[in-house]
Amino acid sequence: MKRIFVLCTLLCIGVLCCNTFAFSAQNILQVVAFDDVYNELNSNKERKFIVFFTSWCGHCKDKLPAVISAIGKIDEKFYFISLDENIEYAENFLKSLEIKKGKNMKFFIFDNEDSIAKFVYQFTPTYSGSVPYLIVLNSANSPTYEGGLSIEHVIDVLKRKR
Repeated sequence: MKRIFVLCTLLCIGVLCCNTFAFSAQNILQVVAFDDVYNELNSNKERKFIVFFTSWCGHCKDKLPAVISAIGKIDEKFYFISLDENIEYAENFLKSLEIKKGKNMKFFIFDNEDSIAKFVYQFTPTYSGSVPYLIVLNSANSPTYEGGLSIEHVIDVLKRKR
């Protein structure tokens, strides 16, 4: 009888630990293939803001929190795309900045290197590879702005006509 009690207790502890881990391990980033993001962008006929970032970028660490905080109050769609090859690094980077998803924000990381290159050059064949980098696409998915990411750039673009 004592063994059954001990086993049941261990089982309950295990279930609680697993549930706690599952809850705390919710990811910010969604792992996607090229087609997933491409189809979503094509189905959205509004202006879209795409931000490229990496976990190793000092400027990303400095600029992402302010930009994300400011855009939480805006209705425009923002897509944050990690150019990292390692989801764990990218996810830990966002968590270290205390970044949380908002209703108008999605965070992606591609499932392979080919998807990264294919996506980037689909919309901006002249992309230099710098991060953080902002691309604003109009309803036809043509770039209307490309350049560095700062809160000033985002505000400036938001003031412009669609």
